Amino acid sequence: MELQGKYLVTWLTTDSARAALGLYEGPEGYWLLMGRIEGETPALGLWITVEEVLDAEGQRIELPEANRAAATLIRWEWMVGAVLWSSRPASPTGFRLGNRRP
Repeated sequence: MELQGKYLVTWLTTDSARAALGLYEGPEGYWLLMGRIEGETPALGLWITVEEVLDAEGQRIELPEANRAAATLIRWEWMVGAVLWSSRPASPTGFRLGNRRP
């Protein structure tokens, strides 16, 4: 399956979100990340231009400059679940499931 150019909505644990995005604060639980897939490194994960991140309480997170300017590696083992879209979804908030596992 060709992934490049598609949009990914995925859930990350708090620790994974912190590792991926260089964040140091935020509530515990499952975070939602949405972005455009730029490429794949099969043994590692997906390179994503991150467009939106919601913390475990559903609050939008302001991304660090480095994550806004370049693709971010989201490792396979960090993803709890995922939904793949051929075009950008209107909003990731419909996928918000609170502090529960999706």
